[in-house]
Amino acid sequence: RGEVCRDPDLFRLGSLLECREDFADRPWGTRSEYEGCGLDHWRVIAPKKARGEMRFQTSSLGGMRTPDVSTWVCVEGHECARAPVAAHPSSHFCFVWHEKAERFIPWGTALETKLVHNETRCSAADGTACF
Repeated sequence: RGEVCRDPDLFRLGSLLECREDFADRPWGTRSEYEGCGLDHWRVIAPKKARGEMRFQTSSLGGMRTPDVSTWVCVEGHECARAPVAAHPSSHFCFVWHEKAERFIPWGTALETKLVHNETRCSAADGTACF
């Protein structure tokens, strides 16, 4: 279409991209209450996970991926998963990884994203599976 658009993934950095309607409704990086939520680079968090100092799950965004964002990660016990940041406390907080900017973009809690099982809703007493 010849227009210049702002990349919603990098709305704070003002990155430009080609206008495409199929990228218009990305759910990450849009909630002001999560602006202060951050996560260290992969080269920091991967060794922490290997040493058992951090727990997280990660996978591909599949059909939701964009040219620069294809991976999500949900961190167990992240400070943004708890009140007062999160309106509905959850066991994990989730981010997407922006390849070009090499940074994580906040998305939301496990309860909001439904990317991982929200452990705050499971209990051994009722037999609900927890992982």
